[in-house]
Amino acid sequence: MADRAEVLACPIPDMGLPSGGPDEMARILDNLDGALTAGGKAYVHCWGGLGRTGTVVGCWLARHGYGTGYDALRLFGQPAERRPRCWSQGVSADSRQMAMVCEWEEGR
Repeated sequence: MADRAEVLACPIPDMGLPSGGPDEMARILDNLDGALTAGGKAYVHCWGGLGRTGTVVGCWLARHGYGTGYDALRLFGQPAERRPRCWSQGVSADSRQMAMVCEWEEGR
């Protein structure tokens, strides 16, 4: 079976949040979970790889109990040599994006 990629675009304005707020973020996370549950892999990205990417990944980590949103932000803020290798960059300092991650609850 040939490898294939499925592209799912979830537009989020640059330096912003999903226009549908937390409900839309939950749908984005549901799509990620669906791909991973089906045995696939997920690649989350935005133009700079910081703000929107960090917001989605931080909310996903909190959703699945890998710590609180605050824990995710602390992990993103670690020096590069202490972060997982796949995270080449941290997360932006946009206060709205950081607030969404910090307020995200496990299981949401």
